[in-house]
Amino acid sequence: MPISTVVECIQKTKTKKHYVVEFAIRGEKTKAELESLLKQSFNSSDIVALEIQGSLGRLILTQSGKRQLGALAKEHSIPIKNVISRLLK
Repeated sequence: MPISTVVECIQKTKTKKHYVVEFAIRGEKTKAELESLLKQSFNSSDIVALEIQGSLGRLILTQSGKRQLGALAKEHSIPIKNVISRLLK
């Protein structure tokens, strides 16, 4: 097996870091509505998954999405943990 093929295989399986943000869902919002609101602030490619379980939500972001989250926190002068709740109001 050529070394370039080995390198390509390793790069494809390289561990990817994802960041999980948990938040409370207020009101009667559907998953589609939540996705639409989040896509206004995050690139679609940076949202790995959105999981809903009752009144709790879990947003999984890429590293780039985490940077966007930090920028939004700085822009609104709020802690990172409060950004998603602010976006969903």
